[in-house]
Amino acid sequence: ALTHAFSRSGLDVTGLSEARLQQLVDAGLIQVPADLFRLANGNLEPIASLQGWGPKSSEKLATVAKDVASRGVTLSRLIYSLGIRHVGVHTSKLIAGAYGSADAFLADINKASSAQLDDGDA
Repeated sequence: ALTHAFSRSGLDVTGLSEARLQQLVDAGLIQVPADLFRLANGNLEPIASLQGWGPKSSEKLATVAKDVASRGVTLSRLIYSLGIRHVGVHTSKLIAGAYGSADAFLADINKASSAQLDDGDA
C-alpha cells in the first residue's frame, strides 16, 4: 500500500524504491504516508543509520519529501495514492473531476466517516 502511495502515479516520491521503503517500514519509521513527511522535517539520524543509507541519502529523501509537500499533488493523484480497490489512474481522474476540489472531496470523506461512526453507535 505504501509503495502504491509513493509511486509515480501517486505522491511521486522519486528515489524511494520498494526496497528502501521496506527498510523504513521494518525499522518502524513509516507506517502511513504522512510519516515520511514528518520524518523529513525532523531528525534524519534514524534513517541515516539504516544499512545502505547514510547522511547524504537521508537528506536527499528529506529534500524530495519536502518538495512533494511544498508543491502539493493534484486531487486525482491523492485519490490514486489512497489505494482504493479498482480505482486506477483513469478512475481517480474521473472522481477528482466530479468533486472539483480537494475540499469537496475531503468534506464527503468526513461526512461518510461520521455516518459510519453514527451507524456503529446505533
